[in-house]
Amino acid sequence: MVSGAEPCVTGNGEHIMVEIQCAPQMHFISRTLVYVARLINTLSEKGKDWNFELPKIYSVNILDFTFEEALKPLGIEIKRADPSKYVSKVQLIDSDTKELFYDKLTFTVGERSRTMNCLIFLKNGKM
Repeated sequence: MVSGAEPCVTGNGEHIMVEIQCAPQMHFISRTLVYVARLINTLSEKGKDWNFELPKIYSVNILDFTFEEALKPLGIEIKRADPSKYVSKVQLIDSDTKELFYDKLTFTVGERSRTMNCLIFLKNGKM
């Protein structure tokens, strides 16, 4: 069991972690990385012949805030190439060639759009 967001496992053995976050979190990205790292650690077969063959892992995060809103209290300003983009797909790539470095880890983050609001997910004031 992983502390934090618990993964679902598909019929193909892929792991999907889904989180809906309503309140802005200054360290959201770091926290998400910790949850994925914990999952990877639990999936690693330890012992004499460690097996590091991991399944595909997807972290899907739906946020009712933007990173600009979350980081503003820290005095951090984000300059975006496309300010209208609110869904990001993040993978490990070679920063020089932009080629995919590792295809088994994908983060998808949807920041608040003009149509999404956490009130959709609230019932009687609770998630």
